[in-house]
Amino acid sequence: MTPAPIFTAKLKPEEKKPIDFFNDVMDRNDETFKRLSKLDSDYRDILTTISQLGATGTDIKTGRWALAVSALSLIVAIIALYVSYKTGVPFSATGGN
Repeated sequence: MTPAPIFTAKLKPEEKKPIDFFNDVMDRNDETFKRLSKLDSDYRDILTTISQLGATGTDIKTGRWALAVSALSLIVAIIALYVSYKTGVPFSATGGN
């Protein structure tokens, strides 16, 4: 009496695939590297955004200082012209043509 083929297939031990430790480690390293690269890219994007926002704040402060200095410069020029007009010193004497 021979067992039916279905029972023979179930009775056979499955062939186990050999484990290649080196390839397994390399695959895990590749996955980890890809994940690390993605996280690094995200981190750099966040830092870039923060630095741009900080630069914008600094630019606003610098712009305000530039406006204040130019306004002060205009006031000094107007005072100088007024003083030269009142004292009678001609414009050509101050270095102008």
